[in-house]
Amino acid sequence: MKTSSFNNSAFSECPFGFPVHIVCPTRDPLDPKAWSGTPLRLYETLNDMGLAGKAIHPKPPPYVEKFDQLSRKMSSGVSYAGVAKILAEILDWKYMASLTKSLCATGPVIFMGISRFPAQKPIPNTFVLVDAVWHQWMQTQMKDAYQRLSPKQKKNMWIQERQVYHAATHVFTFAEYVRDEIIQTFQLPPERISAVGSGISLDETFLRTTAPKDFSMPKFLFLSKSLSEEKGADLLVEAFRHVRSAFPNATLTLAGNEAYAERFGHESGVTGLGYFTPKSPEIRQLYSRHTHFVLPARNEAWGYVFLEALAMGLPVIGLNENAFPEITRNGTFGWGIPEWTSSSVADTMMLAISRMEELDVLSEKARNYVRLNYSWEKTVRTILRVIQDSKDKIS
Repeated sequence: MKTSSFNNSAFSECPFGFPVHIVCPTRDPLDPKAWSGTPLRLYETLNDMGLAGKAIHPKPPPYVEKFDQLSRKMSSGVSYAGVAKILAEILDWKYMASLTKSLCATGPVIFMGISRFPAQKPIPNTFVLVDAVWHQWMQTQMKDAYQRLSPKQKKNMWIQERQVYHAATHVFTFAEYVRDEIIQTFQLPPERISAVGSGISLDETFLRTTAPKDFSMPKFLFLSKSLSEEKGADLLVEAFRHVRSAFPNATLTLAGNEAYAERFGHESGVTGLGYFTPKSPEIRQLYSRHTHFVLPARNEAWGYVFLEALAMGLPVIGLNENAFPEITRNGTFGWGIPEWTSSSVADTMMLAISRMEELDVLSEKARNYVRLNYSWEKTVRTILRVIQDSKDKIS
């Protein structure tokens, strides 16, 4: 079990009077790449408030891993088969329940996602933060693995997810649409789930000292370190060929992976760049040099990168689903792509180009919109109010 903690000296001075622990079963919560940096940002904000408890990545105990390894041999590659697998799950649940109870003795615990949440018996003061409905995400992001599951296994997955939401003291989501889906799909009472939004990962100095932008010609920016088809790089380049034929001065930059230069560098008007960290000066320069941000990704659960682009003054273009309408205020700060086709992407980009004369004003409004509505401090304070209300009800 990997444990980290920040300075807790200000607990007694804090109006809430308790430390908040973060449990991230998948990765070290203080790793900037875990959950796109979400647990790290939450903990940094809690630390600024004097409320940071422990940050834990609970690795399964050795005896659980041994049973799990044995189950893989017994099952011959079939998921969830073998007595050893069942024993491993039971032992891991007991371990996680014991760990969670010990943490809850000193303060509330926020689980990042539903994985390994001890849902069999509700433990007071346990909270869950999710970015998507898990079984639906599996169907879109892990299609092959999901299709290999039997009908019984799919049903059990649904039941286990439902157990987590109903066992948690309260559930947090980033987006309103995920909150609505959980209420409808799992019959969770609305008063037990809250959409809390998020902040962004860019260096705050970037937001305070924005450089003047040149809106004289359309310059599109795409950012993603993933080469997955779902992110839409290939689709975007195909669409951009049509845009370029209609607007020869338009340019497109794809950044986030070294492979972009080799794959797309030969395309007219297209530049490929590697990965830059969210706080690097290069990221600020990229946003400053471009007029629009475009990411035609399918199944983007939340979309930090859209918020970051808006915060840097770039109106955004994305598939009009999931959180995109919420983030853009139903198109006030961007353009939604109706369908995941190259023609639809091209049409939407050209629609954005047709409003170039509005970008100066729109850019400033987008910056102010994110500054006023999305910050980690606002998200954490919303979470703390819910935790405090839950604590009052329990006591």
